This record gives sequence, C-alpha cells and structure tokens, in this order.
Amino acid sequence: MKRRCLINCLVLVVVCAVAYAGPFGMEWGMTKEQLENVGTLELQHQEELFTSFDFIPKKSHSAFESYQLILGTDEGLVKIVAYGNDITCNDYGTQLKSEFNSMKDSLVKNYGKVSNTFDFNSSSTWDEADDWMMSLYLDKRVFAVFWELQDISIMLEAKATSSSKGYIKLTYENDKWEEILDRRSASESSLL
Repeated sequence: MKRRCLINCLVLVVVCAVAYAGPFGMEWGMTKEQLENVGTLELQHQEELFTSFDFIPKKSHSAFESYQLILGTDEGLVKIVAYGNDITCNDYGTQLKSEFNSMKDSLVKNYGKVSNTFDFNSSSTWDEADDWMMSLYLDKRVFAVFWELQDISIMLEAKATSSSKGYIKLTYENDKWEEILDRRSASESSLL
C-alpha cells in the first residue's frame, strides 16, 4: 500500500512538473533573476503590472533569431515570443509555408493536435495564388495555428516583411498573462 502511494505521488510530481514547464529551457513563473541564469535580458517596456524584455538565451533554437519575454510583476514569466529567421520566398510563399509546416509538425509532436487553424485572405484584390506573400505582407492574409492547452496557449504564425521575405512567429502565453490583461483593462476602465 505504501509503495503504491509513493508511486502515485511520484507520478503526480512528474505530471505537475511537466504541466508548468515552459519552452526554450524556461519555466512559467521564473523571476528576472532566475531568467538571467539562462540568458541575457534587456529591458524594453515596463508598466505597473508587467515588464517586457528582449532575451538572448544561452541555448537557442536555430529557427529563431530573437526572443521577447513578458514577466508579470507578481507572476514572473507569463509570455514568450520567438521571432524566426528571415526566409526568402517566391510569390506563392512556398519556402515560408515549408518552414511553417516543419515547425508545426515539431510542435504537434510536443503538444498534440492543433486546436484551430486559420488560413484565409480578406482581400479580393490579392487573392490569386501568386499573391500569397503580398497579401501576407499587406496584413490581408492570416496563416496561423493555435493550441489551447490546460495552462497555456500557443500560436504559430507566418509573417511577411516584404513580398519576398517572411518569418515565423511563435508565441506561448501562460493563463496568468490573460489575467494581467484583464486587470489592466479594468484599471483603465475605472479611469473613464
């Protein structure tokens, strides 16, 4: 009986550790001081409820060139944004789509089936197949997938910096980030 209880406790500890682990070797709730042990932080923006930093990790993923972290004043690490390397593309976005799908497949292995997929174009002007990159660049197209997990949401997006260059953007948000935004909104509404 004691052995079974001990095994169940160990399984619970492992499950809890996995549930709160974050990507890129970080963990949700990490403080600024803890994050400085895994990389370099540069202050970008500070508000009463949160602070954003550019981050250079000691160990980075080759698909990404820069990272942004958001720390809640009381919550620690609540949001991670990774910006991919520039990808030179044809008008159809073939190379960007390929990189996007490769990253999506890797994420599916880690987080399971995608919750939502968005691939639509809101423009009738840029709606031909060879307008794919231009419509993405003009923000007329959305190409993204989402995961809604127990404590986090993940979004992978294709973005464009021109009609011939794009990148992938990967965002992780802990549920506490949404709570911070709600408190900020309520605080601002009280000023009206």
